[in-house]
Amino acid sequence: MDAFDQEEGNGSAGGEFDWDSHTQGLLLSGFFYGYAASQLPAGWLVARAGGANLMGAGIAGSALLSLLAPVAARCGGAGLLLAVRVVQGMLQGFVFPGAAQLLARWAPPTERSRLYAVIVSGINVGNVITLPVSGLLATHWGWPSAFYCAGVLGVLWWLLWWTQIADSPEVDKRVSLTERDYIKEKIGTVTVCSKVISHPWRKILTSPPYLAKVFATFCADWAFYTVQTQIPMYLKDTLGYNLRGAGFVSALPFVAMGCFQLVAGSLADLLEGRNLLHTTTVRKLYICGGFMMLVLCMLFSTYLTDPSSIVACITFGTAFIAFVYTASSVNILDMAPLHASVLAGLSNTIANLSGMLTPQITGFIVRTQSAAEWRVVFYVTSGVCLLGGAVYGLLGSGELQPWAEDGLEPPVSVALVAVKAPRREDGGVDNPAASVS
Repeated sequence: MDAFDQEEGNGSAGGEFDWDSHTQGLLLSGFFYGYAASQLPAGWLVARAGGANLMGAGIAGSALLSLLAPVAARCGGAGLLLAVRVVQGMLQGFVFPGAAQLLARWAPPTERSRLYAVIVSGINVGNVITLPVSGLLATHWGWPSAFYCAGVLGVLWWLLWWTQIADSPEVDKRVSLTERDYIKEKIGTVTVCSKVISHPWRKILTSPPYLAKVFATFCADWAFYTVQTQIPMYLKDTLGYNLRGAGFVSALPFVAMGCFQLVAGSLADLLEGRNLLHTTTVRKLYICGGFMMLVLCMLFSTYLTDPSSIVACITFGTAFIAFVYTASSVNILDMAPLHASVLAGLSNTIANLSGMLTPQITGFIVRTQSAAEWRVVFYVTSGVCLLGGAVYGLLGSGELQPWAEDGLEPPVSVALVAVKAPRREDGGVDNPAASVS
């Protein structure tokens, strides 16, 4: 939708579409609503049909819809384009549940944080690149070119994904026997080979460590959405900061989080791999420490008056959310790797509710765009983060949970089992083959 913003604008700007700000906002949020609604169903399907194909199909379908978006806008108007955006969000709801299941089956425990960090840092890099590139495409080749470029890249990515990825080492014909044995040794045969039949919902929904993880993710999303969607208004309307003339400012949190994500993932695996810290200690250190650093930076920014200093302070604090996300996302693999897809789907569904709440609460608090009102927003966000850290510090865990293997069909053993055949009176056996072990 950045293409619409930068070339078409609203009706008053003389663009192709006479859409007011409310309609534009609805189109921008349509993806989010579809994405939030599909998380849990996507996790349930991934657990049964596999993460590789569904994750790839979700992105491929979303890419194809991106190619059709200009046609939808011109032929069906805002209503049809909104439907396209909602379905795109629903399809991309398979991404994180699918990635969680693939990491559970492929990534040894001492490599998970680093691999997850690489995956998520790619999202941040994509945000940094997509925003300015979409603007350039819209300016020089028309707004549809931004949608066409994204769609073509998505389809090309899917072709590569389809030829290279597999749900587990057991079904991947390209993985070597040495690597397959290594993964099974580190992860365990049950995790690599078992099939999910059902999920122990009652135990999941009453598990203190999992609920603590969900709440921590909710609080991290609260802080991130506040910085991403609300802080620009504070800088522009209250401090008079020229955001349009400094477009890189909007990308700074993504750049900082991407860098911190890679550092956080590598450091976590180092601490666990060398047995310097227990897994639970690493998770609590990351989540509690990340929230604490964010709160300190956010509160300190309320005493500053220079807009550039405030931007630097908030950006630095936001970067520490990377530590929270790294620990909380990998935490579901610690607790119940074979239920990871539904755990990720449920957690993301609840956490994304913060994206709906933060604009409403900010709008309720900020009426006159005064610095005092925005200070209250910072205090509320800081309080939410402190509560998230405290809850996880008390209840969080990096241990495999007792219900982790409930509802699973264990892998079928390929070993031959000795069978005692019935003997005849002369001492022979009725079926000699039955006595082979």
